[in-house]
Amino acid sequence: MHAIDRLRHIARSGEIDANELASEAAYALAGLASEPFTLVPACQRLLDFHPACAPLWWVASHMLGATDIHDEAYRLIDALESDPTAAELAVSFDSGARVVADARRTVLRALAARPDLEVALVGAHYDLRRGMRLLGDLVIPPLGLVAEDLDDEFEVMASDGGRAPVVVIEAVAAGPDGILVTGVSQEIAAASARAGLPIDVVAGVGRVLPTPLFSAMVSRLSQSAAGSVTRRPQIARPSGYGWDDAELLADEDPPDCSVLGVDDVRFLVEPTGRRLARLALRRVGGPAPSELCRLR
Repeated sequence: MHAIDRLRHIARSGEIDANELASEAAYALAGLASEPFTLVPACQRLLDFHPACAPLWWVASHMLGATDIHDEAYRLIDALESDPTAAELAVSFDSGARVVADARRTVLRALAARPDLEVALVGAHYDLRRGMRLLGDLVIPPLGLVAEDLDDEFEVMASDGGRAPVVVIEAVAAGPDGILVTGVSQEIAAASARAGLPIDVVAGVGRVLPTPLFSAMVSRLSQSAAGSVTRRPQIARPSGYGWDDAELLADEDPPDCSVLGVDDVRFLVEPTGRRLARLALRRVGGPAPSELCRLR
């Protein structure tokens, strides 16, 4: 399969794990090593169709700055596939802790390694069923998705001084300007703030981005009138690059999302371990090519 055909397939892909999507993209982009002039538009097009995939932004930024495209691609793939964030999250919990968490993949992997925890999951029905199968007897009846239900549950938990829960959500992306969350994570964060419960955020490989990339990602997601991100510049969708735009038009709007302030989060759990969020995100390095950062 030619690299462009593989990229078309990736652009069409629907709901898929962010690390898997970014790994597939890195592999496909490596196939453009003999046609380096196509690398920039290929990265831009992938991000047009998957703007909410932070690891894809991370892969694209590193690929555009690489001197050896093949070596860089396989280095990125290895980092994504061996992401140690779940293990770091697992060891961050105190023995016997009560944990309230969104039913995301990294969080579930961490909780499955800690049978001593008392776990309550919040998530969509499919995610909850998957999480309960994985965790088995660890899971108490899952909390509801309605904001009012979460408020009631968190108020009760917050009043239990010695048993206050650890609230964990998974970031879509993070940067010095804030932490991007989507879906049920927004409900959990809002209810936690109202109840006065601290929030810990998980940010795996490729999800912590330098300021220019994080801002570009938030701006791209703000295109959607349905989105809840506060910054909403009007950005024209590019065309061309040799791909069939009519065939590849995205059917789904970017997800509804919001940005948490760094000071609203207690700890950030990264591949290198757990740190205070404001310290972990104070200085974020990494490439930020202008081809990806400028609004188009």
